[in-house]
Amino acid sequence: MPHVCGEHLVFASSKLIILDKILQKCQKEKKQTLIFSGFTRILDIVQDYMNMRQFRYARLDGMSISIRQDMY
Repeated sequence: MPHVCGEHLVFASSKLIILDKILQKCQKEKKQTLIFSGFTRILDIVQDYMNMRQFRYARLDGMSISIRQDMY
């Protein structure tokens, strides 16, 4: 079965319902928002949501191993 994004994505979780309300308000007010998660699966869901709503976003979880090693 193909992957389908739709309103059911938002209504599957009360956290996404709240996120939807907050981000739509921020979008109207032209405010930037930072969403943090330590879980890439959650970021995948948020990315699907952002694409569905046609919000601009930048996903910042792509650090390479060498960059992480230099940080410590």
